[in-house]
Amino acid sequence: MNIRYQRTARGQAFIPVVLIAFLAVGVIGIFAFEICRAAIIRDQLKTATESAALAGSTALAGSSLLDPTTSHTNAMLAARSVFDKNDIFGVMLNQIEDDFDNTPAVNHLKVRMRFLDPKRNNLAVTVGDPTGKVLEVETKFGMKPVFSNFLGLVSNTVPIMAKSQGGVGDLDIALCFDVSGSMDDQTNVTRVRRRWDPAQGKIVYDVTAQGQFPLSHCAVRPQALNIQSGFNPQLRGTSDTAPPGNFPPGTATIGGFTDVVVNLDEKTAFAGLSQDGFDFPNPAALVEASRGNLENAAVFESSQAKTRLDGVVVPRPGYQAKYFELAAQHVHPLIDAKNAAREFFDLMNKNSNAHFALVTFNNVVGSA
Repeated sequence: MNIRYQRTARGQAFIPVVLIAFLAVGVIGIFAFEICRAAIIRDQLKTATESAALAGSTALAGSSLLDPTTSHTNAMLAARSVFDKNDIFGVMLNQIEDDFDNTPAVNHLKVRMRFLDPKRNNLAVTVGDPTGKVLEVETKFGMKPVFSNFLGLVSNTVPIMAKSQGGVGDLDIALCFDVSGSMDDQTNVTRVRRRWDPAQGKIVYDVTAQGQFPLSHCAVRPQALNIQSGFNPQLRGTSDTAPPGNFPPGTATIGGFTDVVVNLDEKTAFAGLSQDGFDFPNPAALVEASRGNLENAAVFESSQAKTRLDGVVVPRPGYQAKYFELAAQHVHPLIDAKNAAREFFDLMNKNSNAHFALVTFNNVVGSA
């Protein structure tokens, strides 16, 4: 028996269909592989970009510099250093190109950093602009698709992009500040007994103590001298601009002290100081300036300060204000705390988006 095989037209068409199906599956597989690979690269790039933005914003917020240009530069350097320590599929990200607008080369990274003003809808500002409180990091990575090798596309790259912003959020900073008498107990002061000497016919200023007296004096107003041990209220006089209490026909007891003044030279024993045309040659000048008896010739004479200081100082308006201005610069630790608070506020204001509040407190409630 003869068996005969006959090739049909249908069988002839079957082979091309199978080949096309295999090719389609292969193309789809490669395409799916490329999509997954691109997604992984994008995730790795995004992680590196977010880490860079975080490092830069941390450096900016933690900066101890008042110069915004230097702070911005250091923030960008901190962000850039993050890329040097990261990789994508084993390719280190230290091949950084600055020309951000063009497509990066294969396995190369392009980085653009900008500072934004959060108060103006994240408007981009120049480096050194103190309103730039947010760091934006934008990156491009040059990915070469695997299928391009099969097609011979040697120079073909696909840019993978990521963007991240870093910055300290809105801050509400409240500083509680001690302004009680304990904030001046490290100040060098002089205790003076201001009295009238009938034999000499002039005021005498006896220095009863000098240096620091913790918890026992108030260097600047309100001084509350009446609560201090050794204070003589009668000898002080009826007012700041009055002569001593024992000025004829005064009967005040001679003893104790009447005034506490700040040593403007910060020495234990005041040796004199001249500034801005105001002379403070001795403790007597400090006393009369603090009382307001060097403001003009009339009060200089009526207070009897002229009997001791005539020819030594020249009365002029502003003496009292100048004394208290200079004294405030030498009250310790108050001035040190004020300077530290001012520097802290300046730093936070320059390096973050903050709102500030100041709460001062004393050991008693009152007004003066």
